[in-house]
Amino acid sequence: MLKGLGDGALQLLRAIDGATGPVTVTRSDTTAAGQLEHRLLTHITDVHTETGAHGKAYLGWEQWGRNRAVCPCPDSDLARNVFESVVDALELASGRKILPW
Repeated sequence: MLKGLGDGALQLLRAIDGATGPVTVTRSDTTAAGQLEHRLLTHITDVHTETGAHGKAYLGWEQWGRNRAVCPCPDSDLARNVFESVVDALELASGRKILPW
């Protein structure tokens, strides 16, 4: 998922993953944020900024899981297989690709 990701996106991902709460993105980071969003590397929430503008808040998946008391699956192969089977079923039912990979 990280292969081919730009330096700015990698740096932003490290900042998001290291944060204890949502990170809002500055205008200069929108390209990097778009790469993270396209690859589903962070949890994203639409927000209204203090000025009333629309924005996005990014939260690392580990922090998202801790906030919701989600325990990580100890077997990454099992987790991937379960995830892929759910996506396959959704794609079959909808007749379209759901994920960008």
